[in-house]
Amino acid sequence: MKTTAVLALIIPLATVGFYLLMDDRQLNDSDLHSGSADMPPASSPSPVNAVKPLPRVEDMLGKLEARLESDPDDASGWNLLGKSYEYLGRPDAAEKAFNRARALGYSDDATSVNTGRRIKVIASIEPSLVDAVSMTDTVFVFARAVNGPRIPLATLRKQASELPFEFELDDSMAVSPFAKLSDYEKIIIGVRVSRSGETFAREGDLEGFSGLVSPGAADVVPVIVSQAVIR
Repeated sequence: MKTTAVLALIIPLATVGFYLLMDDRQLNDSDLHSGSADMPPASSPSPVNAVKPLPRVEDMLGKLEARLESDPDDASGWNLLGKSYEYLGRPDAAEKAFNRARALGYSDDATSVNTGRRIKVIASIEPSLVDAVSMTDTVFVFARAVNGPRIPLATLRKQASELPFEFELDDSMAVSPFAKLSDYEKIIIGVRVSRSGETFAREGDLEGFSGLVSPGAADVVPVIVSQAVIR
């Protein structure tokens, strides 16, 4: 029963992660060209586009909150709630949830950082696009396996005013303990500037992608925001 309850919480969080930093476009080896990933035009058929949309992030978060109201001693649940708040840009609420999880004795050995499999990245924007960006725009960073789950393997959220910025992605940024950077050999890193702050890619947003990256490589990976999102 306890295992079932934990899985019931992990699955909604994975869905939250999917909504936060991904969209309904496919990305694979064939998309890579000259070090970037070109998205298919809106008219291109995609099996993902035929999938019925999942519930909204707010709906999934509400279910998680309601579950914790009925079971306030679930340490794993509070940790997952903290991650959800964190990805949604609510740091104060996230910290309260994490503190509650720690007070209940939460320890997440499954998502311990594999320090040898980090990816160092520098994100920047094409100079010709600087004027199209507001300093208050949201920047979403995500890493995803080329041949693997749609769930991001690592995520980061910043503001456009911080561009360019350098950072590291590692297993501590995983959305799910079952999908981590250290589990995959071929990774693509995406950086998207969102005017609306919404987690789905919208037409008019700006984005850029790395080439193939191997976690643990010594070189800093450049990702340049250089193209508009085409739906």
